[in-house]
Amino acid sequence: MDLIQKRLDTFEAAYKNAKTANGDTETDAMKSILAQGMLEIVQSALGASFHDKYHAEIRQQETAKQLTEFICGIFGQLSKAEKHQRAHTDIANCSRRIHDNESFTMFLNRLIIIGKEVDDNSVVQKYIIGMEFRKNLTPALKQYLLDHNKSEDSCQEIASFLDIKMKHKSNTTVNQITSDDKRLNTIEAKLDMLTDALCRVSDTKSEKSDNAPKVVNKISLQPKNDAKSDKRSDWIYNKYNKPIRCGKCGMLGHYAKICPGTCKAVCHMCQKIGHLQAACPSKN
Repeated sequence: MDLIQKRLDTFEAAYKNAKTANGDTETDAMKSILAQGMLEIVQSALGASFHDKYHAEIRQQETAKQLTEFICGIFGQLSKAEKHQRAHTDIANCSRRIHDNESFTMFLNRLIIIGKEVDDNSVVQKYIIGMEFRKNLTPALKQYLLDHNKSEDSCQEIASFLDIKMKHKSNTTVNQITSDDKRLNTIEAKLDMLTDALCRVSDTKSEKSDNAPKVVNKISLQPKNDAKSDKRSDWIYNKYNKPIRCGKCGMLGHYAKICPGTCKAVCHMCQKIGHLQAACPSKN
């Protein structure tokens, strides 16, 4: 009934504006249009089953007020407390339509619409909406948010983040996307190692004062663990005989705290010079 009343108020306000524009004159024709329009607004809000059941009684109601009173007599007028209780039940039973791949943003918007009827206090509304939204997140999604430092973000930010990461899609689609991401990361990692090796070759050439050509037979994308001849004496290796990667520039063989700052590569992520994608600050 609240929705019907809002529509009636909107229609009546538009009528008053038209009346003012007409010099505050009101003819019988205008009065008839107002009464008929308001009656049709109430009738349009009734369902087909209600029309079929109370067809004769509806035809007897000549004004919007009479029809509204008849409807209230059938259903009864809910008190504010009853409206709040019904909204509490509705929002508690509301869940995301997973089988339809409903986005988290759309689901949150549905909760917000229902939440407005839960309580008159906006703070209470926000708390209940947030609680119900997080309740619908699976343990895997909660762990995913925790891993990406998103668990403390607002519901709007979380919904947007999960939608961008395609987490609202079905498992088959998500698995395919994850597989593609892994292949892309592997390619990018190999490209970083190749760039690292080329940068070191370039640095070595520039240090030669006699400009003597240096032959590079092969640049290995992955260092061999079992070949001591391939290990560089100026690199630092971990216990698995693999060169460590600098957390500052992304190049191999040294720690961030002793980084020489000689990397001249262009990052594939931020397009800046001085570090590889593996150590790009924008990742954080």
